Amino acid sequence: MLERFLNNSSSDNDRDPLRAALTLAKLVRSATLSYATPHQKPRGSSIGAREKRKGGQGHQFWQFRDYTQGDTPRSIDWRRTGRGDTTIVRERADEQTDIFRLWVDPKLGSISSQKHYASQIIALTAAHLAHEEEDKTSLLRTGKNIASRGQKTLQDHAHTLQRNGCIGAKRLKTISVPRADFPLLISDFWVPLESFEANILPVIKHHPKGLCIQVAARDELDFPFVGRVRFSPDDTHANNLIIEDTQAVRTAYLSEIENHINGLRSQIETYGWGFMTVNADADLLPVLQDIFAIMSTREVV
Repeated sequence: MLERFLNNSSSDNDRDPLRAALTLAKLVRSATLSYATPHQKPRGSSIGAREKRKGGQGHQFWQFRDYTQGDTPRSIDWRRTGRGDTTIVRERADEQTDIFRLWVDPKLGSISSQKHYASQIIALTAAHLAHEEEDKTSLLRTGKNIASRGQKTLQDHAHTLQRNGCIGAKRLKTISVPRADFPLLISDFWVPLESFEANILPVIKHHPKGLCIQVAARDELDFPFVGRVRFSPDDTHANNLIIEDTQAVRTAYLSEIENHINGLRSQIETYGWGFMTVNADADLLPVLQDIFAIMSTREVV
């Protein structure tokens, strides 16, 4: 039923990615555990230093995590550290707010395409879940990239994504944001690996942790065509490709797709990032559960 709601609206104008994102966020919440749960973990995640343990209510209470390079000696909680083999750092609740930088490739299909719609839902659901945990988000676009949270921020994200307002891939590496921020980069990544290395890899190298989400159409992944088919790379139909016998090239096509995805994965995971391929035409709930788990713990699996 949920998949029908997301994919089979009566018209493109009826499809509201923000409404779908809010619905999915509730389902993710009901199916997984909150960031703050210290003794259990969401599906596909591992609880580590990232968990939020509040000693009370309000921003003046302490939270605790494992030591990381760059922490000052003053921030170490020596009493807790003395109880075990791990160096423990304490910080106030408002100091532990995380920032997620969201990017949806503005060339990710036409505005009416399922890829474009699914990518908006993924970004908005991730943002809403982050805001519920008092974390902040921003879209990577031209101008000031100030991170914030709340209903107004989410609506601004939705408006920007609807008009393909994120910065282009070639300029993505020019945006300066703190290294500790966690990017979520959403695209179909159907570009030569050389272009990926030139435009996306510098961003990956800059941030210790992040997630690349490849959103692809079912037909792109499965190539279910039979007989003579005309392919159009974009809405202009200016560079049509006609294949007389699609079955004859199916094996070679699927092999190329597999090699490309493996090449992306290898480059991305080399630098400690996560990578996943998403079928834009399938149920997004399991994918969003995995994304939430990664955001929760910063553990990419």
